[in-house]
Amino acid sequence: KKGQSEMFHSGTRFAIIGAGPGGLSAALALRKKGYSNIQIFEKETTAGGKVNSYIYEGKPYELGAILLTANFHEVKKIADEFSIPMRNYHSPSLVDEDGKIYRFKDWTAAHFSKLELIKATVRYVWLSSQEKNQMQVGLEAVPDSLTLTMDKYICMHKLEPLSDPMEPMMVGLGYGYFKEIPAAYIMKLFSLLFWAKLRKALTFGKTSLSTPVHGYQHLWQTVASSLAVHLNSPVEKIEKDGDCWKVKTANGTKTFDQIILSVTPDISANLLPEIPQLARLAKEVRYYDYQVTVVKIDNFEREKTWYLRKNRQRDQLGQPIAITSPHPDANVYMVYTQTDKTIHEDQILTNIKLAVQQMGGMVTEVLTHKKWRYFPHVSGNTIKSGFYQAWNDLQGKDGLWFTGGVFNFETVEHTIQYSNHLVNNMMTQQNHLNYSESKTLLLRKFSPSKSKDPVTHKIAK
Repeated sequence: KKGQSEMFHSGTRFAIIGAGPGGLSAALALRKKGYSNIQIFEKETTAGGKVNSYIYEGKPYELGAILLTANFHEVKKIADEFSIPMRNYHSPSLVDEDGKIYRFKDWTAAHFSKLELIKATVRYVWLSSQEKNQMQVGLEAVPDSLTLTMDKYICMHKLEPLSDPMEPMMVGLGYGYFKEIPAAYIMKLFSLLFWAKLRKALTFGKTSLSTPVHGYQHLWQTVASSLAVHLNSPVEKIEKDGDCWKVKTANGTKTFDQIILSVTPDISANLLPEIPQLARLAKEVRYYDYQVTVVKIDNFEREKTWYLRKNRQRDQLGQPIAITSPHPDANVYMVYTQTDKTIHEDQILTNIKLAVQQMGGMVTEVLTHKKWRYFPHVSGNTIKSGFYQAWNDLQGKDGLWFTGGVFNFETVEHTIQYSNHLVNNMMTQQNHLNYSESKTLLLRKFSPSKSKDPVTHKIAK
């Protein structure tokens, strides 16, 4: 068929594990290449993954992904394809340490001169031209400078006028702390936000943020309804059977030629215990505990978003970092908190109530909350040691493929980008190694000589 990959015949049987944006967009990409024998297995009762909408009194409140910027092109293509209506979303505000509320540009103007801002902008534009991988798919070709933690990268390039107002937003969106996260991750989103803000300026203030009218999850449920998705079907085991793979669920076992795992690396490792290099890679992946709480608040502005700058550091773990009101005619808000297993739910709610009270409001009811194991990532030293090159070498071995947030960045847009890249590029490049042959290559990539990081030494054992 026209446009079909030369690697597979038209009757190739594909199984996709996970019906989040990564798995569903991979299925769409395969379908566009002419394949029809595609089945998706999802452990939950609804599709969407970390795109999760809570419906209250007929209105959606997002417990996961919420916004699209002007340059979320891949999400918008899918929304257009399925006729999903969108609405504009208001621009956020920044609450300073003293409680004063600023628009982002006003906070910047109050803390940096115009000359400092112009110089930082020019430096960033120059950096973008040099470090093109910020806008490229994947993390295999990251320069050493981007393996520094974000705070060190900012200091090295004197980007404070651009980054300082953005830091609480990045933390509030669930992407960890600047003192901990390699710049390679944060700059993926930073670049999208930077160019979206520039576009907004060039279009004389037209909003650059939007969200699906009926909820973000509705988009993915609509996509799922057009595909063969098996809901409430957790995969128990994946086993090699000659040239094929058997996928076992509680509903039975089915046979496939190619498997795409759109799950976190540890789940891939658990489903495929006979491939030990998956377990070694999975051990390097870190996550953050991230909670979204939906509450009713009285005496509070509506259709507003606030990022609380004072709570942007790890020593404020458990404190709310962002509050947003998605609907002008409802006193229901989402509150975002970086947390961990040592912080009790009662403490998180107490912190939310106190923060809202300090801003002049009163929490009157807690409707629901959702905790996520969020933002899979690795250390800068692990990136340098060849973590992503090793994953890249494993793609396609014996018909196994991997996608998800860890491979590009944990936004819906970046996840779709990677799934499209997987289907449209990786799958069209013949690769004849099997796993036993690729194991040597994996260990060679992860040689202790490449890094003195003890974590990296452990991988190579």
